[in-house]
Amino acid sequence: MATTTTAPSNAIPALAAERAVNWPKRERAKLANGLEVVLVESHSVPRFHGSLCFRSGNAAVSQLAPGLADMTATMVRTGTTKRASRQIEEDLRKLGSDLSSSAGQDTSAISFAGLSEFAEPLLGLV
Repeated sequence: MATTTTAPSNAIPALAAERAVNWPKRERAKLANGLEVVLVESHSVPRFHGSLCFRSGNAAVSQLAPGLADMTATMVRTGTTKRASRQIEEDLRKLGSDLSSSAGQDTSAISFAGLSEFAEPLLGLV
């Protein structure tokens, strides 16, 4: 039984017609402490996600304190003067939410996510 094979085509397929992109509406605000807030709503999923981004990271740290930005980012879940780390973890678990932080070379961020119905108490934790 003979089989035939064809060589792969080297021709580049034509591009499809360009489609319009419907970007979600964005609302911007500036808090009294200078933090810029950008709100983008999507009601297709009952989920809430946010990030606080800071224009400072490991590059802004003195050579005498390498890793300071990373250490600061990990401190987010270790508690505050008003709420111990254990309480933060319990509150996040009750809300079914997540809170994380990171530090890069030029930026740092605190990210949070959970169900939309718990957005207000989650923002209270952040």
